[in-house]
Amino acid sequence: MSTTDTGGSSSRVLVVGASGFVGGHVLEHFRSRGLEAVGTQSTGSRSDLIRFDMISDRIMSCLDESFWRCDGDVLALVCAAVTQTDRCRIEEETSRRINVDGTLRLIDD
Repeated sequence: MSTTDTGGSSSRVLVVGASGFVGGHVLEHFRSRGLEAVGTQSTGSRSDLIRFDMISDRIMSCLDESFWRCDGDVLALVCAAVTQTDRCRIEEETSRRINVDGTLRLIDD
């Protein structure tokens, strides 16, 4: 199945970290191809993104239950991360909670 052909299903895309550079482009890519795509942000005021904190939130409680109920698949892409190496060294615990623990919790959800 190509990115432009959803095979008649109602597949949906979740882009975690859509307020960042990579996540924002990924979200726009899927939306421009007509797929239902939802993005998240941990902080900020973009009205087209859902607030989701990798450390404290559970994704299932941040999105309406109807998002998860669809005939097709729900594809989730995790673009959220602490990427600055200096910050990772200085804030090692916070970086681990976001980059490792938060990602594992998303997989569990």
